Amino acid sequence: MNTLFPEEQSQKTFIVLDGALINAPLLAYKYDDDPWFDQLYRGTRHAGAIEVSPCLIRPSGNSRFWEHQTEWGSFGVGIKTRVSAEKLIGHLRSLISVRLPNGQQSYCRFYSNKHLALLLDVFSDHEARSFSGPIFSWFSTHPTAPFDEIQLDGCGECRNRDNEGWFQLSSKHLDALSHIRETEFSRKLCQHLGLQTDGKTIDAIKRLNLQAQQYGFISEREVATFVELAWGQDEHIHSSACQRILNDGGETAYQKLTALDRQIAYGDA
Repeated sequence: MNTLFPEEQSQKTFIVLDGALINAPLLAYKYDDDPWFDQLYRGTRHAGAIEVSPCLIRPSGNSRFWEHQTEWGSFGVGIKTRVSAEKLIGHLRSLISVRLPNGQQSYCRFYSNKHLALLLDVFSDHEARSFSGPIFSWFSTHPTAPFDEIQLDGCGECRNRDNEGWFQLSSKHLDALSHIRETEFSRKLCQHLGLQTDGKTIDAIKRLNLQAQQYGFISEREVATFVELAWGQDEHIHSSACQRILNDGGETAYQKLTALDRQIAYGDA
């Protein structure tokens, strides 16, 4: 029985699991003899990728599913609603992709704890209600996720799979998401370097992140390596020897970072 997230008489509790990260169909029946279960991609234009489809699960009343939250809690989000499972999954299918400012559609990983928390953080109350439709509460299934429970003030329109791509992300949304991700990445770098995570230090790390990108370092690993090498080394980084390394268009990112490390440590370009 669900004792962690008890249901009121009129509400229903569901879990959406990321089928690309965990064997959700197997897990749904591993600890439950009679769950309500369906795959979001079934019956949609994404059916060809059904093996990695997100899955909607409503454990039965005597389910053992909740007792094994550590096994699946990192791979999804929880939902509370008052509509039927069929109506709920129809709305979730409408959110498989969202529309970008340029008119293109992009997959929306709302079933990721981290991604959902970021999305809801940049939405207005009205946008959050509209996006969530019949869902009046999202909750984290992982103890270290960025949120515990987000309760909405009312519900929005319940969509269906034919409406997929109806939700429009604005440039303002994308800018806000980028800023949040950049700040979080910089905060983690501060922690990695043993620095204070105050605003001044995070801003300094952000400036180094920007420098890294200007020198052609793209991946988070490349950027993080550059920041680690460059922190507190302004004089070295702006020396002619280091600048020759950083602006060498014929070298790969790995080669440039290796040479930069050697130059800073030993003065050997």
